[in-house]
Amino acid sequence: MAAGTHAHSHAREDRPPPPPPSSATTYTLTGAQEGRQARQPTNQHNPSQPPLAAPCLSPEALAVPRTLNATGDAPGPRCGHTLTTVAPAGPVVGAKLVLFGGATALEGGANANGAGGSSPGTPTTSGPASTGAGIRLAGATNDVHVFDVGTGTWRLLRPEGEPPSARAAHAAASVGTMVVVHGGIGPAGLSGDDLHVLDVSNWDHPRWHRVVVPGQGPGARYAHCASLVAQRFLLVLGG
Repeated sequence: MAAGTHAHSHAREDRPPPPPPSSATTYTLTGAQEGRQARQPTNQHNPSQPPLAAPCLSPEALAVPRTLNATGDAPGPRCGHTLTTVAPAGPVVGAKLVLFGGATALEGGANANGAGGSSPGTPTTSGPASTGAGIRLAGATNDVHVFDVGTGTWRLLRPEGEPPSARAAHAAASVGTMVVVHGGIGPAGLSGDDLHVLDVSNWDHPRWHRVVVPGQGPGARYAHCASLVAQRFLLVLGG
């Protein structure tokens, strides 16, 4: 019995000890889109398990500030506009940036320089600007410009359909090959609670659609934000 016990103990001593538990991760490339590669951490002891964290961009994809020498029909100086990224679809190569609306001028009296009264930059909805409080956004537009990231070229779009009224300080979000616009403020005051959708699935024939959404909306507002969540919900916040 003693010999058997000794042999068993000797066999256990020769067996290599199991690796200690570890939370170490390894990064594997999960795909690339438009020159960007996403790295996703996985458990090196059990790769079949779900990722330990959300995907993150590889170091090669980090943004580097640089000045683009853009050409074409540029939108010109403005404020209160939106610039929305639209991913490529079909034969289109590279992402595009869709610029909509904004104010091309500022009006105001003494407070335009920040002297007394309400804080500068507060848009008003009354008549022509005077020496009253705040700065009034003027020259509101509803034009659409598109910037081709690949070629560095601006182009003025002339969409068909029912466009939104001229406005600034609105919100916009990309939904596939569409840009959804909500709210804002224009010459007549706050824009309505309706949604306008710019369909750019065909860049040669873009089209505006006015969408009537059932239920209680967020209400008329400006200086808010809108984001697409889970590829299903349009989240409107603030304003």
